[in-house]
Amino acid sequence: MCRASCDGKLRRVAIHIREKRLDACFPPSDPLSCLVFRLAVLKEDLTIEFYGQRVESIDEMDRGDPLARKLYFTKRSFVTLFAMREVLQDAGSRVQDAIALASTTEEKAIAQSLTTLRTTLNRAFEAVKDYRHQVAAHLDPEVFGRVLEEHGALWGEMQVGSRYGGNYWRLAQKASLAALLPPGTASTETAMSAEALRVAELMTDLMKAVMPAIDDLVFTFLVKNGEWR
Repeated sequence: MCRASCDGKLRRVAIHIREKRLDACFPPSDPLSCLVFRLAVLKEDLTIEFYGQRVESIDEMDRGDPLARKLYFTKRSFVTLFAMREVLQDAGSRVQDAIALASTTEEKAIAQSLTTLRTTLNRAFEAVKDYRHQVAAHLDPEVFGRVLEEHGALWGEMQVGSRYGGNYWRLAQKASLAALLPPGTASTETAMSAEALRVAELMTDLMKAVMPAIDDLVFTFLVKNGEWR
């Protein structure tokens, strides 16, 4: 079959789909199962966020502004990326043991996958850590207080509807773009949109590196457990 790749081009790919039991893929007795299981879940989240940033239109979500929708998925991808790194850090001793004690071919392949993923996530974190307070979920009060002080002249829609789901505070979302701007920068539409798109492209490039690294780990883990040949 043909599938659109990350660059938008159609390429012929081979896809193999098999029904699997959860405890066969991630045996509870394996010390790495929980780690790989959690990373597989987060990778699926990151995939949704990736395409939420990339697609041109999602009708119901774009009633306000396509840029706002792309920024939302960018925010979520930051949170997911940080969560992946934390998951790997939480399993520190198990990861170190898996790397240090690997003896079989399958164990060495997992050790290599873990090493690659850890390096990739650390590089990704270093590339985006300065944006953590501007666009990640917790929305740092110091940063947003600065937005209120420096960009109070911004205008945008505030819509009150007569039914649930008919209320839109687009001014707040629009103003959140100003959090991406360096202090003292004028919050013009052009400047805010350009900075939002630049951050989204940065995250897209990082996601293209992180997602295959996790896929490689999960697949290698399945092979080790005899669940894929």
